Order: sequence, then C-alpha cells, then structure tokens
Amino acid sequence: EIFTEKQALFEEMFQKLGEKCQEVLKLSFVTKTMEEVAAKLKVTYAYIRKKKSLCTGQLTKLIHESVHYQSLKNQ
Repeated sequence: EIFTEKQALFEEMFQKLGEKCQEVLKLSFVTKTMEEVAAKLKVTYAYIRKKKSLCTGQLTKLIHESVHYQSLKNQ
C-alpha cells in the first residue's frame, strides 16, 4: 500500500515537469546508455547528462516539497 502511494506521488510530480524533462527521464529509464538517449534526441552526450541531472533535481525537489511526501516519510 505504501509503495502504491509513493508511486502515485512520483507520477503526480513527474507530470509537473516540463515536456523535455519528462522525455529525457523516460528515455533514460528505458534506454541502456546516455549515449543512446543523446543519439535519439539528436543532442550531445554532455547536454543530455546535464539535462538529466537538472530534471532529476527538479523532480526530487517537487517530491520533497509535497505535503503528501511528508506524511509518507513518517510512515
């Protein structure tokens, strides 16, 4: 039950990210290497690494600022 709630929170916060961040993160979840992600998006490896880092940070911040996260954390 807790896992399901955490998954729902993740999905909700993920939807708040911009379209490009969502695309980068989704591809990084299913693609083996960041080089492949960069090639699919037709950008440099350095750009995609930086973008993924920024997007992951933004997602983490959204989750941690969520009131629902605070209640899940205390369970």
